[in-house]
Amino acid sequence: MGNSLFFYTNGGFDFTLISKGGTELSYSYGDEFLKEERQVFVLYENTSGFFIYPSLRIGPGLYIISEKVLYQIGFVYKKSLVPYLKGEYQFGNLEESKPTRGNFKMTGDFLGLGVTIFLKKKIN
Repeated sequence: MGNSLFFYTNGGFDFTLISKGGTELSYSYGDEFLKEERQVFVLYENTSGFFIYPSLRIGPGLYIISEKVLYQIGFVYKKSLVPYLKGEYQFGNLEESKPTRGNFKMTGDFLGLGVTIFLKKKIN
């Protein structure tokens, strides 16, 4: 692209190891005097049933060269082939509306930016 500007791309496969399992999270409040407890929020999540989670990675970037410094600026996009977590949430005992529930999926996809600075080595 020029004497001090170079374009590059990188790509590949990533493998994430996640043990099988799940979690449950709930939020409740109560009144000791009335001996009453209300559950307001519940979250259930489980891994997708796999041990290895493959994903594709691709990213373009630039090398910018100056007299004393080399800059590496790159983007990365990661697309998971299998979702990491799946689950369900529920809001209940709401004073203004009916209980609400839904499903969610955590895919592990992301878009990132990396900046690396290399300093020139002094030669005696």
